[in-house]
Amino acid sequence: MHHGIISNLAGLGAAMLLLVQLAWAQQAPPQTVRAAVLRVDVPALPPISRLDAPPVDLGFAGARLAIQDNDTTGRFMGQDFEALEIVAGPDTAAAEMQKLLDQGIPFIVTLADADQTLALADQAGDRALILNAKARGDRLRGVDCRANTVHVAPSQAMLADALAQFLMWKKWPEWMLVEGSHPQDTALADAYRRAATKFGAKIVETRIYEDT
Repeated sequence: MHHGIISNLAGLGAAMLLLVQLAWAQQAPPQTVRAAVLRVDVPALPPISRLDAPPVDLGFAGARLAIQDNDTTGRFMGQDFEALEIVAGPDTAAAEMQKLLDQGIPFIVTLADADQTLALADQAGDRALILNAKARGDRLRGVDCRANTVHVAPSQAMLADALAQFLMWKKWPEWMLVEGSHPQDTALADAYRRAATKFGAKIVETRIYEDT
């Protein structure tokens, strides 16, 4: 009997608190939370398969969905969310970043390679939080870690470890490694070698693929 009364009172209190919050949200001017997505496009050869071609709204489609989702909750909390969409090249990325910093944008999602991501993070300093959504370089999580950067994209080590665990679960401990000739290929191959050692696999053969 007493438990039922206490539960009803707790429910009534929660309902009253929600009504107060809704009333406050309707009366107070909305707080705008500003963000930006900065995508740095690098000229590259077309992919072998059309299925591997990146969409024209890569990075932006996800931001739009996130804004819609956040706005749903934001309406009750008196918050409004917006995200600018910026496309830059390697030569214009710094200038575009500076424009965002001058506007006081506190959250900036970057889609760039490791070197460009590091440069943009250093440029932002303590003026913005950088969310790395593309660069997978392990050094960005190690020797080149920056306090103002949150990594959304998985690192090469994470991907290599995940694949290694799956292969060992399938009882396929002997691997052949095909390594490309570009620096990013070498970095990925090194991640696979570390994963093999870490999880007890053996790379029985390595082939270097020379991509000219």
